[in-house]
Amino acid sequence: MKNKIFSLFAAIMALLMTATSCDDWSPADRKFAANTGGVSLSDLDVKVNQKTNTPQSRAGVDVSGFLVTILDQATGQTAMYDGKECAWTYGEMPEVMTLPVGKYTVMVESHKAEKAAWAAPHYEGSEEFEIADGQITSIGTVTCVFTSVKVSVRFADDLKAIMGADARVKVVAGEAGGELEWSADETRDGYFAAVEGSNTLVATFSGTVKGSDVNVKPRTFTDLKAGNYYIITFSLKAGSGMPDETGGLDPTGGISVDSEIEEGDENGDIPGGEEPENPNARPDDEEWPEDPTPPGPENPADPKDDTIVITPTGDGINADFNVINDALEGRTYSLHITSKNPFAHLNVKIESAYLTEEFLNSVGLTSEFDLANPDATRPGLEAALGADGFGFPTGSNLVGQTEVDFDLSPFIPLLNLSGATMVHTFTLTVADDQNPANTKTVALKFQSYE
Repeated sequence: MKNKIFSLFAAIMALLMTATSCDDWSPADRKFAANTGGVSLSDLDVKVNQKTNTPQSRAGVDVSGFLVTILDQATGQTAMYDGKECAWTYGEMPEVMTLPVGKYTVMVESHKAEKAAWAAPHYEGSEEFEIADGQITSIGTVTCVFTSVKVSVRFADDLKAIMGADARVKVVAGEAGGELEWSADETRDGYFAAVEGSNTLVATFSGTVKGSDVNVKPRTFTDLKAGNYYIITFSLKAGSGMPDETGGLDPTGGISVDSEIEEGDENGDIPGGEEPENPNARPDDEEWPEDPTPPGPENPADPKDDTIVITPTGDGINADFNVINDALEGRTYSLHITSKNPFAHLNVKIESAYLTEEFLNSVGLTSEFDLANPDATRPGLEAALGADGFGFPTGSNLVGQTEVDFDLSPFIPLLNLSGATMVHTFTLTVADDQNPANTKTVALKFQSYE
């Protein structure tokens, strides 16, 4: 099997990638200057949450132009290094950024928010991190949420049929002065900046209706919230101003235009509809049967807690799984995994810009597999990964056991064959045979260098 591994090295050497350097990393000694460390931006993932429980990642939303800024928590200002601000677009970030030891916040936003703009929803998110001396820190995922105030203006059919082309609705959001004006044929949504302490929305209709000038008293909404959607609908007010059966208006009754505002989330989901069975109850009230048995306290001993334990045992893996480990030959990258119940699965996922699925397939491997039965993923995989190959616990050496060792040391030399400074992630998910939902997941991150 050693010959197979040497052949694997040779195959990977033939596909070496172009190196990418970080800002001031010294590849010769692989050390940072005193009192500095690194933050890995190459594995920073940005997701856009357009609706609760419906996040869209880079595959669904183009985040390459999103603005990324690192703030120094001590000053509240943009962090500086080597005379330059730590601010880029997401698509142009360095892979590793050197920073002085300290606490920081990474801010991600879709664009610099304007007071008011057409079709320009603003998304924003942040994560805190800390730089330790001589270490590389991973930020992980930043989820950006909708922070604008979205507004639509609509005209009811009865009003639309008789209003002139000069009809306008001016909307002003808050004391910040964000203002947009909807014409009779304007269908775009407007987006306003939400300013703390300034929570009013004022809509004013003006123009001719059936040849008469009409100015409607401004409609004010006083509980404006960031992330919400407000639909303002103008219609003819019921009464003497309504058209009769022939479509005409009573000239003595005048013309009156009314408006209503509906409030919902960004996607236009407006609450309301059917009348509640108990209209006087609070929204969160529940009807209980006679002599109800109230819900008891939550079980403080979650059966999933601590039944699976993953402990670093080698000198190459930091006890803090958030820390990115140096991929250096000569160190041991091993874990000891124990379980109260026998193991059923040990799934491994490899995420690397170098060790891609296509690349691994070309040398007989794959980026995702279950060590309980590797051959189910790719025939011959168990021979390559098991005791005679990379030495991982596979098959009966894993399934039914309650204690195994997992050593990534043989895999580390492959990472450094990339010839580039980048982060490679191995995500391990361990499951026992008692409860499919009882799992333990850790993400091991390794930094390779030029």
